[in-house]
Amino acid sequence: DRARFPEVAARVQRFKLFEPWREKLWYMAARLRATLERGDASYVDAAGYQRDLWQLERSLVASGYGKLALGRLRDCRRRADVFGFHLASLDLRQHSGVHERVVAELLEATGLPRARAYAGMDEARRCEVLGALLSRPESLAPPSRAAFSSETQDLLAMLDMVGRARREQGPRACERYIVSFTSTLSDLLEVLFLQRAAGLAPGELRPVPLLEQLEDLQNARSLAEQMLASPHVSAAIGRELEVMIGYSDSCKQVGYVTSQVALRRAQHALADVAEHAGLRLTIFHGRGGAIGRGGGPAHDAIRAQPERALRGRLRVTE
Repeated sequence: DRARFPEVAARVQRFKLFEPWREKLWYMAARLRATLERGDASYVDAAGYQRDLWQLERSLVASGYGKLALGRLRDCRRRADVFGFHLASLDLRQHSGVHERVVAELLEATGLPRARAYAGMDEARRCEVLGALLSRPESLAPPSRAAFSSETQDLLAMLDMVGRARREQGPRACERYIVSFTSTLSDLLEVLFLQRAAGLAPGELRPVPLLEQLEDLQNARSLAEQMLASPHVSAAIGRELEVMIGYSDSCKQVGYVTSQVALRRAQHALADVAEHAGLRLTIFHGRGGAIGRGGGPAHDAIRAQPERALRGRLRVTE
């Protein structure tokens, strides 16, 4: 710290012998200011700030000042643990149809004969092509984006911003990419390909399928099993199977009662797959508003969920 901030070291010289904690806090404040200004002496991520807070707490306790350590300093450390530098984690969400069009345009630009005419491929062929591309170690980013449509440029620019947020504010700034109207495994592979095309590292964003139509809810077990069987999707999701289920579209499609039955059966099916694979399961409920959209008292909605699908955790939109 003294070498990093010589001007601060000169100002806090008087604290060096008898007030080491105050000296440390001056350096930490200087690093936080540098972080806000994106300076060279900034914290690389929130973990560095958390380590400094933890060092202060441990040293205070070891020196007999536990009351100080467990007061405002402990509160500060808890806030850093929860909020980091990002405050709240953002989820990305886009329609699978948009991904299909953008991937088709990007693959057409690659010049690879086997990757052309993506829109006309069947599901097996799409998974084969995307899997082969994702296995390549070299960058999948196009050399120029100038000739692409505005839709493609906008989507890649959004992923650029996500990459910047993750670098500057930590990986928890954005962790999930929700794919609306997911119906096949290729819908998730497309998201992984788009991340690589935007210059992100493999697996930076976890693809989360959003099952909204009745047929997709009925296919929840098969899709989850395909996700775990795919080496690329399995690596991206890690040891957590997260699936979002939508309430409004299935209700509009087949009515409230049939929709609710399908949603419950889908949760049981996902719980079966997660238990068999030894994974943590998170069901993300896209609910709120009118009854047909899953609205109503939140505590009643939570208590009504299948116990196997909860396991002490859930995500919900309100």
